[in-house]
Amino acid sequence: MESNILVSIIMPVYNVEKYLEKTLESVKAQSFQNYELIAINDGSTDKSFEILKMYQDRMPQLYIMDQKNSGVSTARNRGIKRATGEYVCFLDADDQLSPDYLEHMYKIAVEKKADMVVCNYVPFRKSPIFEKYSEKPIFVQSSENLVQAGVLTSTCTKLIKTSMLLGYNIEFERNMTYGEDLFFSWKAYLASKSVWMIDEKLYGYRLTEIGATNKFHPDLYEKYRDAFADLKSFGRKVGKNDEEQMDYFFATRMPSFILMTVREQNSIAQKRKRLQRILNDATIQKAYQNWEEFIKKIPEEQIRFYDHCRKKKLNRLLVNGYKRNISGNLKNKIKKYMT
Repeated sequence: MESNILVSIIMPVYNVEKYLEKTLESVKAQSFQNYELIAINDGSTDKSFEILKMYQDRMPQLYIMDQKNSGVSTARNRGIKRATGEYVCFLDADDQLSPDYLEHMYKIAVEKKADMVVCNYVPFRKSPIFEKYSEKPIFVQSSENLVQAGVLTSTCTKLIKTSMLLGYNIEFERNMTYGEDLFFSWKAYLASKSVWMIDEKLYGYRLTEIGATNKFHPDLYEKYRDAFADLKSFGRKVGKNDEEQMDYFFATRMPSFILMTVREQNSIAQKRKRLQRILNDATIQKAYQNWEEFIKKIPEEQIRFYDHCRKKKLNRLLVNGYKRNISGNLKNKIKKYMT
C-alpha cells in the first residue's frame, strides 16, 4: 500500500461481475498512482466479491470492506470514514475512469486550493471515448453553473476535500433511493469555499438496461421536499444562501413526481388527488409565479408541460405521465433485447 495517499476512491460494489474487471482496470491504468481504492462489497450474491479478492494481489492500493446488503449510501458513508486521502472521489463499479482522471483533478485541486473540483462525463454502453479539451478550469460562482452543465446531480464527477466532508458531517441520505447524489453534492458545494470546474469528460458513465428513473421510488415528492428543507437549513448554517436555485430545481422535478404518481397502485381518482396535492406545494407554485424568469431556464420544448403544471391541468399531466411510463418500459425492453 502506498504510504503517500493523496486521493481515496470510494467504490460501492453490488452484483456487477459483468463490468467490475473493466472498472478496476481503468483504475489500475491511472497516470496518478498516489491513491487508494476503497471497495465496499454491499452483500453481492454474484462473483463480484471474488473478483475483488482476485485483484487484491494485482492492486496494492485496493482495500476491501465487506458488509451485508445495506445500500449504496451506507457503503459510501463507510468509505468516507475509512478514507485516508486528502481528497475523496466516487466511482460506480460499472463505470470507468479516463487514465488522466485523478491526475487532472488533483492537479487543479492543488493549484487552485480547491475544496471541490468538478469534471464532465461521457455516457457509454460498451467502451467510453474520452475526449481531451484545452480549456482552463472555471471558478464556479453559483450552483446554477453546475446545474446548467448537467454535473450537479452526480458525485462521481467530483473530487472533494475529505476534511471538509468530515468537518461538516456531510453524508449520503440512507433513506433515499433516488437523488441521494444530488443532495450530497449540493451540500458539498455549499460547504466549499473554492469550487472549480473543467469541461473535460474524464468520467465514463455506463448506460445500463434499466435506469434509476425507470424504477418505482415511493414517496419521491415527500423525500425531495424534506431533503430540500434540510439543504436550505444546511445552507443557512454555513452562510451560503442558494434557496432560489433550490426552489427552481425542486419545481423542475415534476416529470419524476408525475411518473412515480402514475406508477402507484391507486385508482385514477386517488392519483388525481395526490397530483393535486403536489402541485399545490407552495414552493413549486412560487417558482412558477415568476413565469418569464422560469421559462428562461428550461428548454423551449418543455414550456408547454410546465405551463400545464402551473395551471394544474391534472388530466393532461397524468396522460403525459402514462405516456412516459409506457415509452420508458418499451425502451428498456428493446435495450434488453439488443444486449
